[in-house]
Amino acid sequence: MRRFAVGVLSVTVTAIIVVPTAWSVRLAAAAPLPDTWCGDEAAVDRPDVVAQKQVHVVYVFPTDAEDRFGAEARLIARDLAGVDEWWRSQDPTRTPRFDLASFAGCTSEFGALDITSLPLSVDSATLAVNSGGFTRRIGDQLSAAHLDDATKKYLIYYDGPPPDQFCGISGSSPTSGGASATSIVFLRGLAGCVVGGGWGTGNGWPAHTAAHELLHGLNDRLAPGSAPNACDDSGHVCDSQADILSTGTTHPSPYLSDAILDVGHDDYYNHAGTWWDVRDSEWLMHLETPPGNVSLTVAGSVGGSVAIAPTGLVCSDICARRYDGGTALRFEPIAPPGYRLIRWGGACSGHDVCTLTAGGGDVDVSAVFGLAVQMTVRTRGLGSVVRTDGTGCSAECVWDLVPGEQLGVVARAQPGERFLGWRGLCGGSGAGCTVATTLHAVDPTITAVFAPVERARPGRDRREA
Repeated sequence: MRRFAVGVLSVTVTAIIVVPTAWSVRLAAAAPLPDTWCGDEAAVDRPDVVAQKQVHVVYVFPTDAEDRFGAEARLIARDLAGVDEWWRSQDPTRTPRFDLASFAGCTSEFGALDITSLPLSVDSATLAVNSGGFTRRIGDQLSAAHLDDATKKYLIYYDGPPPDQFCGISGSSPTSGGASATSIVFLRGLAGCVVGGGWGTGNGWPAHTAAHELLHGLNDRLAPGSAPNACDDSGHVCDSQADILSTGTTHPSPYLSDAILDVGHDDYYNHAGTWWDVRDSEWLMHLETPPGNVSLTVAGSVGGSVAIAPTGLVCSDICARRYDGGTALRFEPIAPPGYRLIRWGGACSGHDVCTLTAGGGDVDVSAVFGLAVQMTVRTRGLGSVVRTDGTGCSAECVWDLVPGEQLGVVARAQPGERFLGWRGLCGGSGAGCTVATTLHAVDPTITAVFAPVERARPGRDRREA
């Protein structure tokens, strides 16, 4: 882990040259600053509302510090709503994807921010020993508390004395998550970081620090020789003090709204180089199409479930998630032996895998599982039976079917064989047969009978045959 500092921040306002960007997408509306935070203090990561890789927020305090979560949670939520608004203003196509929770009666997006309150098991002096290892020790504390999800990056608000004269620190881990992928904001940092910066306004130095450290966590090290304005290997740039990742101890404005996300777009965000670009991060939400909520309800008492790709979620009850607009989803039914998906409902139909695209509005899907019709298909002789959907059977197969489903089969003889006819639910000598499946069939079997083609014996007069 490396340390990155915002530094001692001056509130001297100077002129800023704002570099226009070439974004062509209309600005997506940001969430307003919440009046309240809707949750209760808890040392857990609540069930996710957001589906993809996301940023989870944790308030931590050492054993020698007071628990001020009740006073700080609302301010954290407001500041991160400000970060969201600023990021969208810089790039209308992206914003950090924050972890949200389902709080009853919550009417604002960042009021539903999932914030974990974690009392640490060590004091501030223990954490501060060799300040270069501070982020590692915080990561160890997160792991011990089971806050180590590889799909999440962790934004820490540390409510204790900082290990050095910094507003925040972070490591560079652009493609990894988990407890080691932490960015830290110090709530008791220098006066310029907190008191003089408009804490809880969504536009002051704490919000500036949060955006700065998040960018470090999403970025690579910016080694000199790659990014043209990289100062050193710390991840900062030196072309403009207005840049959110500028180095040094002074900035032209105390307001996040005056900071610029990569001045000139040539170092770390939407650049034309071959090195890592933060805009490509999987922890950023895509805004070209508005995100959409997808709710899945699994019905039936047989233990059926549905696997949802690409998230890896397996749902067996009720699952609701928010997906980026344009996300292609695949719903695959998983039924126990002797049962199957009877029908889809809502945005899905049919009896097999369902695919849909999230975004542009809320979507409801239901899956109903039930007892299957177990149809046994046999062949007698040298031949096979092929369903009209392409599924084949050459000896004996058992197919789980939906009650009432039309089953079409075709008999195919091997070379030198001929089809004699059907037995069981199918009859006649035609190669094709269609039956309606039912749970109440006395003998739910279909048999296709094949025999060798008869040939005249050599030397025998055909007229005598």
